[in-house]
Amino acid sequence: MATNDRRNLSGLIAEDNDQRIVLRLPGEGEEAVPRSHVKYTRASKLSMMPEGIETLLDKKDLADLFAFLALDKPPTDASAKLIPGAPEIPKPAKSTGRLKVESSERRLVVHARLPTQSDWIELATYVMETNSRPYLHPVHDASGRLVLTEDRPADHPWQHGIFTGFHRVNGFNYWKEDEGRQRFGRLLDLKEASDRVTWRALVELIAPNGSVVLEEEDTIAVHAPESSDAYVIDFDFLLRAKDHDVAFGKFFVGGLAVRMPWDKANPRQTHLNSNGLHGRECEQQRAAWCNVERPFGSETFGIAVFDHPANANHPTGWRADEQGLINPNVSALGDWTLARNQPQRFRYRLLVYRGSASREQLAERFERFVAESRGSPQARP
Repeated sequence: MATNDRRNLSGLIAEDNDQRIVLRLPGEGEEAVPRSHVKYTRASKLSMMPEGIETLLDKKDLADLFAFLALDKPPTDASAKLIPGAPEIPKPAKSTGRLKVESSERRLVVHARLPTQSDWIELATYVMETNSRPYLHPVHDASGRLVLTEDRPADHPWQHGIFTGFHRVNGFNYWKEDEGRQRFGRLLDLKEASDRVTWRALVELIAPNGSVVLEEEDTIAVHAPESSDAYVIDFDFLLRAKDHDVAFGKFFVGGLAVRMPWDKANPRQTHLNSNGLHGRECEQQRAAWCNVERPFGSETFGIAVFDHPANANHPTGWRADEQGLINPNVSALGDWTLARNQPQRFRYRLLVYRGSASREQLAERFERFVAESRGSPQARP
């Protein structure tokens, strides 16, 4: 803008009418010039922004900048309106999904909405601390009221709510992480759908000498609750030897594990497996599935783990210990070797539920899991 008093002003037009032109100046402030003092105006072909600024900002900061420039007030002001010439901003469609993820550097928090309800509840949290074993905790019941898992219990501080761990890997203990250890590498992807949230994570097994001997790729899918009584988590892990074959020694524990809270003074957890065995009778017995249940106040809740028929040595032997931990043990039946060029996948489904489940109910759930994995159109979680 050129004025009659020989000034040249540059800025964004904040107001333009018969009485005056108001320019929003670079930096801060505005300049109001009476229309009678304006010699002429000209639209510049150059932006007022520093050249290359888009390379210095991430996507969120760039979006915030555009929003700020397009509005007459800060975007946080509910009364903010678009300035003249700014394009209309489409309003996002109301979400109809029943799951969403709150993502941060060290956590994925899965929130859910129950059928016919609009309020969000916290369902499960995936912890991915740098240089540590990743795990799921807290894991809530389907209503979001209760935490059903325990993290770092005093009796076994290396255990977590839902986690993986291995023993006698090339002769070293990775289960207790007192020799070898697991290390979260990075999140490979995260996908949100209306009925489930899925992510993949890379985990490395670090030998006592600091070398990476094995990669573990976890795929975890949390399904939307069927009701306030139940929901499903699918947990697969793929093992890849790095530079050499990896030996797994026979041991009574190893692989995917679930840990519920344990009351030492009044232990009340129970187990049931696919063969109809109960309690400690399930220990080291081969079975297609096993559960752990315990009372929380006046109600009973449980978590069942289903061993997919395609897994090696299915049905596998199970760890069902005194504290209520359950583990479909990948090394229960003997020594085995993971060849360098032959990755091995293990697939499981976890059912989180309220009430005491019967053998028939869990057997039906196992059959659903198998049918769904084979692509049956009738199958559902």
